[in-house]
Amino acid sequence: MQLTVEHFQAARSGGAIHLFWEPQAARSIELAVQGIARALSFHYVLLPGHTTRDGARVRERLGAAYEFPHHRPGHAETWDGVVDWLGDLTWLTSMATGPERYKGFILPYRDPVVLFNNDAYEFAVLLDVLGHIGDRLGGDRPFHVVLGPLSDRRLSSFITLLTVSENYCPVCQYP
Repeated sequence: MQLTVEHFQAARSGGAIHLFWEPQAARSIELAVQGIARALSFHYVLLPGHTTRDGARVRERLGAAYEFPHHRPGHAETWDGVVDWLGDLTWLTSMATGPERYKGFILPYRDPVVLFNNDAYEFAVLLDVLGHIGDRLGGDRPFHVVLGPLSDRRLSSFITLLTVSENYCPVCQYP
């Protein structure tokens, strides 16, 4: 996985989901990506897999992390709602002022195997949604997802089968 500012700087119509496999590198990758987000004035939020065991919890966490308007703590958005809100995000970009105005987004999703093992369908929907957000944002605001570790080969194979696989960064796709 390339951990450089240049690698994350540009908006991509495809290739916005970055993969890593090494469990022992997870913390150092999170810290590096957090530094990249800070350097680029990107919104950074970590989605911890160990606390997101089902789709409802993932949707609730996304609503809280991205401060969806009218979000109620403990309330899970619908997938359609998540798509609509993530495809806008103007309250964090063009409508915001001062240091809250973000130029892009980085979402590390650590330990995705938990959701995959509990509900592969919800996992697939999540990747489909996240894989297309950059296109919905219009290409002027990069939206990157850092997904891993992918230490379970079943998970790696499953991801490859998804139609969203066209959105994976080709540089980060293979170990």
